[in-house]
Amino acid sequence: MSDLERIEAAMEEKVRPALRSHGGDISIDHVEGKTVYVKLLGQCAGCPSADLTNETIVEAELKAALPDLVEKAVVVQTVSDELWEQAKKLLREHIDPSEARRQAREAAAEAARNSFEDVAREWYAKYSGQWTNAYKQAVIRILEENLFPHIGKRPINAITPKELLAAIRRVEERGALTIAHKALRDTGRIFRYAVVTGRAEHDIAADLRGALAPTANGHHAAITEPAAVGELLSKVYAYEGNFFISRALRLAPLVFVRANELIRAEWTEIDLEAAEWRIPAERMKMKQIHIVPLSRQALAIFRELHKKSGGGQFVFPGNRAGNDGPMYRGGPLRVLRQIGCATGEHTFHGFRSMASTLLNELGYNADWIERQLAHCERNGVRAAYNYAEYLPE
Repeated sequence: MSDLERIEAAMEEKVRPALRSHGGDISIDHVEGKTVYVKLLGQCAGCPSADLTNETIVEAELKAALPDLVEKAVVVQTVSDELWEQAKKLLREHIDPSEARRQAREAAAEAARNSFEDVAREWYAKYSGQWTNAYKQAVIRILEENLFPHIGKRPINAITPKELLAAIRRVEERGALTIAHKALRDTGRIFRYAVVTGRAEHDIAADLRGALAPTANGHHAAITEPAAVGELLSKVYAYEGNFFISRALRLAPLVFVRANELIRAEWTEIDLEAAEWRIPAERMKMKQIHIVPLSRQALAIFRELHKKSGGGQFVFPGNRAGNDGPMYRGGPLRVLRQIGCATGEHTFHGFRSMASTLLNELGYNADWIERQLAHCERNGVRAAYNYAEYLPE
């Protein structure tokens, strides 16, 4: 018989009978040298000292029974009636309470290791190697900006559809409907990964289908009526908050590029002397190089930007600590809302529609307009010819 078994036997014979008569019990917490640390359970914590509930009498009984093993007894914890009843219920079901507590601790630790953020980053690491750099950064930014702050630390299997919807609604309510849909889409991908790896029971994002307002497929809200365009541009030029956002908004109607193409612009693409911006094919939606001739107004804005960020990689650098990438794509849209553009009235991407509508109405060559919008020719030879033909014009 081990020393611990001898102490347990002495506890059973000398100490427990009196405690149990009062509806309580005692258990060994641990043993250090010749000191036994015990827990008092149930009603015994309130019994008089004559009923062997204080450590002096427990110590006396154990020392008398095991003088070679025990010199001192210390009560380290008393357990409430409620917890004691739970323990007795487990015992009636032939479950060891200490083992149940150990399993509960392990389950809690496992849940902590399987937080939404942990599983999401694991999913991202596994699959992002197949994505373009722009797409990789867009996906992780949506997670870090919109989901991790609200549900990132929660065990993924404990998150409810209601919790997830609350996080997604925050994005929708600030007017970023497209980002809200992307956040919900990627959450579904993460939950499906959690299901196949045994960390979740089912994809709760699927329960939220139809919960968000639909996006307008193929159409971006845009102001195109000339008087309203003038009012909008006046507001854009009056905004002097974030420097880089203000200049992005001023450039957008001058260059007609897509939001991501503008926000991720790099200084290596800009030739101020030649008044030309060459966007490499890998950054373009149609995977063809795109040349943007720069007007004197656009050049003036790029020169302002060069004074601020010309020493770095990105024309519009991120302003958060530790962020060496471009600024957050949602920033310009947020400012449009601040200066009075309602949701559904005008988006950052809407500057392209604005330019197309007004230039077509003014009678400019439709081929020039389509070329500058990067609505590329599928025929590579014809596309190259059009570049050479239209640039002087």
